[in-house]
Amino acid sequence: MIFKKTKQYTLITNIFIFGIGILLSSKALAIYPLEDRIDRNKRNIAKNSANKKNNANTVTNLHRSLRNGYYEVGDPGPAGGFVFYVNVSGLHGLEAAPSDAGSAEWGCFSERVNGAHGISVYSGELNTKSILSNKPECRSSHGRTAASLASNYEYNGFSDWFLPSRDTLMLMSKTLKDTHFSNGLSSSPTFSYWSSTEATNNRAWASTPSYNHPITSPFIQYKNQSHLVRAVRAF
Repeated sequence: MIFKKTKQYTLITNIFIFGIGILLSSKALAIYPLEDRIDRNKRNIAKNSANKKNNANTVTNLHRSLRNGYYEVGDPGPAGGFVFYVNVSGLHGLEAAPSDAGSAEWGCFSERVNGAHGISVYSGELNTKSILSNKPECRSSHGRTAASLASNYEYNGFSDWFLPSRDTLMLMSKTLKDTHFSNGLSSSPTFSYWSSTEATNNRAWASTPSYNHPITSPFIQYKNQSHLVRAVRAF
């Protein structure tokens, strides 16, 4: 008899708790409308994504500390970009911005730009300064150029970005693809990226660094065409 009463009490208690749970859930649904719950879920997803990235950067920085602070290709750079070149010291190199700065014409159509012919690694900064110093002749039809987009790019408080030279652009494209750090690089065969290296009065060097495009070497394009811009910086 006692056993049967105990079972009854247990059943009643479970039903009571279940009812309370439903009541609380319904109140929560009433307090938080569907739109709010969707927004909260989006914020939580974004937060988790950011935490995942921060954790990955923490692990990378730990590996760097074990390497006595030396950088390797694929590491996050000092500005938060992607390291795609490291010199023999292991402490300095080049990093690519984590996203495109936009798209623009190269500018200076039919104009020869003195000092913008460097093709080697590290010559992009001088090329960019040379292009910008030729204003107003180097304005594009839209009022901005690839060099100005790269120069005005800012990320994590760093503003010393520039448009990569021809060989730097190729090195960045190949390295980021080979190490699967292609974040933001267009995978469409119809998009190209400008370099800061001038070819002729009317043309400059560009590249299409996509996985699907057969072109693996730089090519020249008319300066008044609009292409994507990916800024880089030295550290």
